[in-house]
Amino acid sequence: MFQQANVRQNEEETVALRVSTPRRWIGLALCVILFSILIAFAMGRFRTFRVTSASMEPTVQIGDFLLVDSRTPIVPDRGDIVAVKNPDLPVEWLCKRVVGLPNDRIEIARDGYLYINGKNESSVNYYVNGRMKRGQTLNFHLDPGQYFVMGDNRDNSFDSIDFGLVQQNGMLGIVRRIYWPPSRFHSLSDK
Repeated sequence: MFQQANVRQNEEETVALRVSTPRRWIGLALCVILFSILIAFAMGRFRTFRVTSASMEPTVQIGDFLLVDSRTPIVPDRGDIVAVKNPDLPVEWLCKRVVGLPNDRIEIARDGYLYINGKNESSVNYYVNGRMKRGQTLNFHLDPGQYFVMGDNRDNSFDSIDFGLVQQNGMLGIVRRIYWPPSRFHSLSDK
């Protein structure tokens, strides 16, 4: 009888080991992933910030928390959303969309439309309204390392029209995703 109890106990321990081995691997994998994320944040590869204005609505809304890829060099493409220094308050960051790239010619015509290198960009689908209520003609020629940024909510945005061109070194990074609130969790980038 003592031998039967020992055999049962050994069988139960073997079953317990079989059940817990996958859990151990999953736990180890989660620890490695969490540790990698912590290292990435500690090294400054990723940063986060909270949106406090409506300038990027409806794409990014007030209260959204953003994950910013701040690896250097920061070389955004047209249409990328970036975090840039606020020239009026250098400790604050602004979330804007890259509209103009180095060597582009940007014109905001009196009729309120945006022209990039002579082409009307009013059909781009991420802007609230393709036409702005600016009422004046503005021209910008971008040199190497300069970018023209705007909010998607163009008439309610503090952007390059107001503070001028953004230098490449004036960017914190490219916004990769909204991570909070959970109902708005999604990627803002193809990369």
